[in-house]
Formats: sequence, C-alpha cells, structure tokens
Amino acid sequence: MRYRAFISYSWQDKVLARRLHRWLENYRIPKGMGVLGDDARRLGKFFRDDDDMPAATDIGAVVRQAIAASQHMIVICSPRSAKSQWVQAEIDQFRRAVPTGQVLAVIIDGAPNSADPVTECFPPALRVSAKSDDPNAMPIEPVGIDLRRDGKDRACARLAAGMLGLDFDDLWQRDRRRAERNQRIRVTTLSVLTVTFAALLAAAIVNGQRAHATLSRVFAERAWQKLHNGETLLAARYALAGMRLAPQNEADYRAALGATFQDAGESLSPLSHTSKITGAAFDGAGALVVTSSDDGAAKVWRAATGALVATLAGGESAIAAVAISKDGQSVVTAKADGIVEVWNVASGKATARYESGGGGSQVIGFFPDGQKVFALGLDHAVRVFDPQRGGLALTIPADGAMVWSLALSDTGRWFLAARADGAGVLYDAATGKVVRRFNGFGGPIYQARLSLDESRMVMTGGDHRAIVWDIRSGEKIATLQGHEREVLSVAISEDGARVVTASVDGQAIVWQAARGLALVKLVGHTKFVNDALFSTDGARVLTMSEDGSARLWDSASGRALAVLRGHIGVVTARFSSNGSSILTWADDASARLWRAAPQRTIIPDQGDNSLFAVEYSPASARLALSDERGVLHMLDARTSAEIAAIETGGGALYTMSFSPDSASLVTTSEDGMARIWDLERLKEAAQESRPGGILSAQFSPDGQAIVTGSEGGEIAIWRASDWTLQTRWTGHRDGVTSVSFSANGKQIVSGSFDSTAAVWDSATGRLQAPLNHHRRSVGGASFSRDGKSVLTVSDDTTAIVWDAAQGKIRTILPGDGSIITMGVFSRDGSRIATIGDNGAIHIWDARDGRRMARLKASDEAVYGVSIAPDGRTLAAVGEDGELKQWSIARLTQGWRELSRDACANLLAPDQRMFTKLEIGADPLLGALWNDPHRDVCRGVAATPVGVSAR
Repeated sequence: MRYRAFISYSWQDKVLARRLHRWLENYRIPKGMGVLGDDARRLGKFFRDDDDMPAATDIGAVVRQAIAASQHMIVICSPRSAKSQWVQAEIDQFRRAVPTGQVLAVIIDGAPNSADPVTECFPPALRVSAKSDDPNAMPIEPVGIDLRRDGKDRACARLAAGMLGLDFDDLWQRDRRRAERNQRIRVTTLSVLTVTFAALLAAAIVNGQRAHATLSRVFAERAWQKLHNGETLLAARYALAGMRLAPQNEADYRAALGATFQDAGESLSPLSHTSKITGAAFDGAGALVVTSSDDGAAKVWRAATGALVATLAGGESAIAAVAISKDGQSVVTAKADGIVEVWNVASGKATARYESGGGGSQVIGFFPDGQKVFALGLDHAVRVFDPQRGGLALTIPADGAMVWSLALSDTGRWFLAARADGAGVLYDAATGKVVRRFNGFGGPIYQARLSLDESRMVMTGGDHRAIVWDIRSGEKIATLQGHEREVLSVAISEDGARVVTASVDGQAIVWQAARGLALVKLVGHTKFVNDALFSTDGARVLTMSEDGSARLWDSASGRALAVLRGHIGVVTARFSSNGSSILTWADDASARLWRAAPQRTIIPDQGDNSLFAVEYSPASARLALSDERGVLHMLDARTSAEIAAIETGGGALYTMSFSPDSASLVTTSEDGMARIWDLERLKEAAQESRPGGILSAQFSPDGQAIVTGSEGGEIAIWRASDWTLQTRWTGHRDGVTSVSFSANGKQIVSGSFDSTAAVWDSATGRLQAPLNHHRRSVGGASFSRDGKSVLTVSDDTTAIVWDAAQGKIRTILPGDGSIITMGVFSRDGSRIATIGDNGAIHIWDARDGRRMARLKASDEAVYGVSIAPDGRTLAAVGEDGELKQWSIARLTQGWRELSRDACANLLAPDQRMFTKLEIGADPLLGALWNDPHRDVCRGVAATPVGVSAR
C-alpha cells in the first residue's frame, strides 16, 4: 500500500480538506506506542486529488489506482459531500477495491443521519451495507469525528488511533503529555524574550502613529498579492480595509482597488440571497433572470438593471434547482425536500405543487411551450409534470444507472441523458421510450448535448475525449482528441459546425465538428474548466472554472475578450439569448449580471491597411486616427460615427496632435512633411518640411506654436499660424523621434534614435536635464500635465518615469520583454499607458511603476494609443487595422466614486467581511482587523455614482 488513507471530499470543502491533509502528514505518533518505531513516527502519505493529480491524463484511472493503493479512506462529511456524486462513487470504489479497509468520517458541517436532506452530512454510501447483495446485512454506522467539537489535535489523534488500531485514550494522553512538555519549553523561551519585547513595545508606542500608518500601508501590498493570485474579492477587502485604517495612504489603496475592479470586470449590483445560490437562468428573451438559494427563496430580477421583480417564498426548505419559462411568466422550483412548485411571476403565488419522489431533484426545467415541467431526481429518474392536467404525466426510470446530466431538445421532442453506465441515451419525451443508445466510453459519461437542429449529439466521458454522433443513423461522426486531462463538458454551436470542450487540464478547445479538427485552444484559467458554451451567433465562447472566474473568448481567434470575477469556487455561467448579457453564480450568496462586450471594436479589420496613430481631442468630442494609406479619419468620440475621411496625399500618417481648441490638427507623414489641418473646413491649412524629413510635431499648450523633431536631429519651434520658424537647435546625434511641450509651454522634452532623451528650455534651446539611461532608440517622450514628470519609452523594452527638473529616474516600467513603441500619461498624471509590438497595452501607476492592468488588443503590433481627457476611456490602433476602445474608468476614478462602486457592484453583502479563516491565516489581519463581523464597506455609500463604465 502506498497511502495511509485516501481523502474523499466535495470540491466545495477543499480548503478544510487541504488543511486536514497537512495536519495528518505532519502528525507525529508519541514515543512508546510501539507501532512505527521511534525513528519513523509519521503516519505516511495521504492521497488528496488536488495535490496528487497535477499531471494525470486520466483522472478516473488515477483515482481508482490511488484508492486501490490506500489502506483506509477518510471522508470529509458535510451537506455538500452528502450530495456529491464523486464522493459517493469514491466510497463505493474503495469498498470494492479494499474490502478490509476502514472508512473514517470527519464531520465539518451539517448533522449525521439527519431526517432533513438539507443538513444531512453523511453520503448515502456511508449509511448502507458494504455487502449490498446481502439482504440481512446491517447498515454501516460510521464513527463520525466532529472537527467542530474535537478540534485539530483531538481529531488527528482519533484518526491516527483508528488507522493504526491503537487505543485512543492511551494515544491521547501521551499526546497531551508531549504538548505540555513543549509548552513548558515555549514558556521558558518567552520569559527570556519578555524584556526585549517590552523595549520594542515602548519604541512602538513612541512611534505608534507612524508605525500604524506603515503597517496599514501593508494592506495595499496584501491587496496586490491577492489580486495576482486571482483572489479578487479578498484583494478588494484588503484595499477598503486599509483605507479605513490609514486614509493618509489613499493613493496606494486607490491604485490597488482600481486594479482589482478593472480585473474583476463590470457587473450590475449582485443579485443577492441570504445563503448559497443553487441555480439561476434567463428567460427566453433575456429580459428576466431567476435565482434560487439554500435560503428557501426564488427571486426574479430584471436583466437590464438588476432590479428585483418578485420574491417567490418557498418556505424553510432549501431550493435545489430553478427554471423560468421562455415567456418569463412562470417559474418552477425544486425543493430539497422533494417538492416541485410552479409559480406565477406576476402574482408571486404558487399555481401547482407536486411530490416529486426520489429524494428531491437535481435538474428542473420547462418544456419549450411552457405547458409542462420536467425534473431529474436524486434517484436519477426523470419525471414530467403537467400543470394543466394536474399531476405526474410521465416517469422515465433510472434503470439502476446514475445520470450525470440531462438535456431537453429545443423542440421538446427528446430527452438526452448522460449516464454513469457509459451510455448516452436518447428518450422520446412524450412516451419515455428509448429512441437510441450511444456507447463510446468505458466509464461514465459526464455530459451530452444536442445540436439545435437535433441532427447531432456530442458527449464526453471518463477519459480525455469527446465524440460527435449522427442522431438519425447512430453513426460516429468524429472523435475529438487533444485534451491532456478529463473532459468535463461539451457544447455544440447553433449551426452545428463547431464543438467546444472543457477540461480538467485548465483549457477549452474549439473543434470542427465534422472532422474533429482542433481549431483554437482557449488557455488562461488557473484551475480546471468545468463548462463551456457558445453564444447564439457562435462568435464568442464562455468558459467557467473552479478558479472563481468565467472568461469570454473570440471563438475564431481564441483571443481573450474579458475575465469575469466576483465569485469563490466553481463558477456556472449562461448567455442571454441575444448574447448581450452574461449571468454567473457559484458557491456564494449572489449571482451577477455582466455586459458581454467589455471592449468595443469601432473600426473593424481593414485587411492589409494598418492604423498608425489615434488621438482624442482635448474636449473628448472627437477622435482622430490615421492609416498607412494616408487617410485621416475624424470620428465623433461619443457615437463613433465617422465625421470625415481626408485624403492627405503624403503617404502613411505617423503622428498627430490636436490644437487646444480642437480646431486644428498637426500631422507628420511618410513623405517627411508636417501639415496643419483645418478641422472646421476639413482641409489642409499649411505644411512644412526639414532636411531628412520631420518625424514628430506637437502644438504648444496655447496653440500659438508647434514644435517639430526631424531626421537630422534638429528640434524646431514654429509659429502655428504661418509656419514661421522661431528658433531651432540640434541636440541629438540622430533623428528626433518625439517632441512634446510641458503644460506651461516653457520646456520641451525630446527622444531620439541615439538612445537619449532630454529636457530643453523652449525659449532658448538650452539643455536643462539630460535623460540618459535607455540602451536603444527612444521612441516617445512626453510630460505629465503638471510638468513634474517625464515619460520615455524605448526599444530596449522599458519605459522610464523621470523627475523633469533634476533628470533623475523615479521609476522604471519593465514592460514584458517586447519593444515599447509609445507611452502616454492620463490627464491627471497618475496613470500611464504603454504599447508595444506584441499586441498588448499596459497601464501603470505613475508613482511607483506598478502595473495595474494588461489589455490584449491583438496578436500584432499596437502603433497608437490615447487616453480620453476624462480618463475613462482608452483607444488603440495597430497593425491589424482595427480601432478598439476600453473602459478604464476604474483605473482612473477618485477614491469616493471607486469605493462606492466597489461596495455596490463588486462586493456582495456577504463578501464585505474577512472570514475567520482569512483572519487566522494573516497576522496582519489578526493585529489590525481581527473582527470577522467588521464590514469593510461601513461608512461607504451603497449607491454607485458617476461612472458609466457599462
């Protein structure tokens, strides 16, 4: 035997499973027990799938092997594990494979042998005989170790005694004597250190306020750590708590919370219950959403606003599943006690009530016409109820096979069941008769789905394959093989041409259905992907994961469009019928509604026509962009409508700059000319050239002058009205790639091919501050609005923020190893956006150089970027010929708006307190925020203000 015990648990209890695993492998048997010898007193290895299966290609095989290699089994018992089919299957497998092994139950929640299925914590397999074929065999009554009562030390001792066949009392007494001896040693040591600690305490009191502020500032670092670990909600709590403790550090918490909010995505206010969400669904039009909960209520909400429409009180029993009719007029709920009820949304009253039998239902739904409802019971039988006729219309028995998933065809003609006996079974939904049986896996089938036209079926089972079938002929069309781990879910696009699979290997794959060819892999989740769906038009794929997020992808290119965070645990998500909204829920007490288009493509792919520059006008009213064909496009920034397209005649346009009044625009182009454009008359007003050509140009803050940088290394200042040369100087050894005025017009910063940048006096051309650090060409240089900072970007893959007066480096922005082609400050100077040749846009905190967000524009180079003057929107163009916009309001908002929105839209009511587990795991919380009932949003208004990020 390789393992002392196999630990079986529900995924929802993995935190305690991981902790128990660690406790047991670190537990040492007291000396003198005479079991393992004094030199090897550890219990040995324990198998827990989260740690011991990272590289497995066949989960079913690995679990079976691990069970067979285990002496005992430890079952972590809770109402979640009692309902888990995985836990049930693992117990059954252990009893078959290790008939002499002992099953030990560790209770963490609920009640054993309870009459209430909501609180029952023992899985059914723990309460039946191991000899199921012997009618005289007595049910097994497992010895339940209650972790809530026994605590860590006693629970470990009881488990050790059970696995080793020792007397618990003897073991426990020896354990206590060892603990007392260790405690005496610790007390002696602490006494020696008391004087030292007293001195440190005195120093801390003297510097108390400063120490408190410094320690509180660490909350911001914790927020960043949690954000990078994908723990979005925890990161938000740290940022909000830190601000409560040390408001003088607002800039730190503003940056951390803004980055967290941007990373989480934009949702409406959470659709909240008082207990765990158990199900949610859109109606047929996507206008209404229904949610159900362990709190016994179903709620109906408006999808557009998140406003509550109706609460359908279901009594004290938890609701296990819910569905809403296509017309949105009726809701059906399945309670944990086995009651199925149909509700009228308008009146909020139940119109029908049935005893479902079978110990409750795990799937519930309406037929397409809304006249009948169906339920998949915990006994794996399918029942159809007819409210019009008032009773049970049909039962499809389970035939002894566990049903993992059930789908009703879009016409209501067929049921499709994925079963544990390795079959996908198609039933006639009117008669319950088997129409066809599909066998393709040696183990259980986890999911099976039908195409919209009901011509194809796809299913996935216990290995890393999925199979596409022709329903009419029963012939296999294609085998989809390419995942490295078990495939949990599969779906077909509405046109039937593509299939998407989701796997424990952490990725989803889009396939060509007819030939089984992998078209694109969707990689980004940090844990297993439990489900994947196509949007109605097939253009997007929605994936869901145990990492607490759902992700939106372009189904053709595989490009990530959005990450939707805000949950803990395994996420379930659904598209609305028109694809404009996404609904998510998980193991917490709130569902969420998201907008499905977090970025906008204003100008689509232009084929081989790259876009080189983009610029918001000073008042945000217009958006200008240029292309390689020499066309200047003017758009209305609010509506995205094109105002004009001007043929410039100078070849590709490289740079552009608005005058302060937005009436003029200066451009540089491929022919080396700088041109001024009259934007009222939409025509050229003047032009100028220099030897070697002009590479860059910008208006002065008052609009009276223009500065240019040329190929010959010259910097020149011109009168804007007639291109009269006012002054010029040569300050670089090579071409000047970028020039920019300070906000007061008294200084100019330049960047050059010679790897240097410099700050100059604009009146005299005198060098004020050389900026020498880059190792390769400096492609961009600009001032912050207050004139105190300068930003330079370089081909050496870095950007640098400088002190403009002293020419000293304030911070280096490291980029991601690609050439940085351009960088811009936000209007308030607190944020910086940089772009490069790998298609990514990075947004940074200008104070400390921390990266706040990474936006993926394309797989090709980005050439131009601009932040709107109000700081809420970013636009970018590049080699792919597309103009895209993102909302970055969360990154630039002030604290008042940001905290209000975070408490209203990001954190649900049950997510605003640190848990006891979180406090116990972090000494910082233990010292400064040790109350698990303390709300981080206390004092923050709940109503979102200002930002129109959706």
